[in-house]
Amino acid sequence: MTEQTLKKAIEVKRQIDHLRERKAGIEKLQAWFKEENIIFRIQAQVGACCGDSVIISEATAKQALDNEFENIKKEIEALMIELSDLH
Repeated sequence: MTEQTLKKAIEVKRQIDHLRERKAGIEKLQAWFKEENIIFRIQAQVGACCGDSVIISEATAKQALDNEFENIKKEIEALMIELSDLH
């Protein structure tokens, strides 16, 4: 493995680790759907400045989290293939 390939493999591994952390965070949020009387809020933020937020329905929150979860799974799978190809 060349130095350039090793650097690329390290970068891909970092991306995978970051996505796994995001996936774990989404799983924690998805666990809240078992509870009652939950309020979901979306907040928009630019840089360090807080922006606006809005309350969304449970169904909308579930759909958004499910979509994000599936997208992250696909990204991880693609990066795992890329990492495998580097070896």
